[in-house]
Amino acid sequence: MEVASGKCMRTLKGHSSHVRAVSWSSDGERICSGSDDNTVRVWDVSSGKSLRTLEGHSSAVTAVSWSSDGKRICSGSKDETVRVWEVSSGKCMQALEGHSYRVDAVSWSSDGGRICSGSSHNTVRVWDASSGKCMRTLEGHSSVVTAVSWSSDDRRICSGSDDKTVRVWDVSSGKCMRTLEGPSTYMTAVSWSSDDSRICSGSDDTAVRVWEVSSGMQTLEGHSARVTAVMEQWW
Repeated sequence: MEVASGKCMRTLKGHSSHVRAVSWSSDGERICSGSDDNTVRVWDVSSGKSLRTLEGHSSAVTAVSWSSDGKRICSGSKDETVRVWEVSSGKCMQALEGHSYRVDAVSWSSDGGRICSGSSHNTVRVWDASSGKCMRTLEGHSSVVTAVSWSSDDRRICSGSDDKTVRVWDVSSGKCMRTLEGPSTYMTAVSWSSDDSRICSGSDDTAVRVWEVSSGMQTLEGHSARVTAVMEQWW
């Protein structure tokens, strides 16, 4: 969509089933998408062509994220794995195994060295992107983790959950620094502001909330159904 006019600039067709997740490359020239057809596709925005199809998951792809350098994509799936792909070759570089239920969210650290993932096992995992090792498991949510996001300094992760909370985690210690509670509704999306002072979240009650990490929240209302994705203005 063109933001200024609201017009649909291009429709990208190629998946054979529902598209569950999308992510822009940092240069704005490519998009990746994850689908119930078990694949990730890489698209050229200007032409609308599918540049590459990444195959390897054995079940629906539920989450995708680009590395900051645009060279890699990570994807989460109902097959309980996170996969790391080399975009230029289409090869799977790593299959990150450890979750015992489906992976619902993935996010790269800004330095490209780590990936965090949220799962239906109520946990967040932090992975070394090169070795594929699980560096830390963040436990505290009492239901499905539906969304994860790194702070810009890579020191913290926020996660949204069906337990109706947003949690802020210290990555180095694995401790939950703050639990943000407000609405009695499922949290479906989270994102940090560029200065790491705020978090925005989307939820089943149709609202977008802006949380001041140190204290409280502000509510943005207007949607008429559940909010499934959010991103701050500064990316």
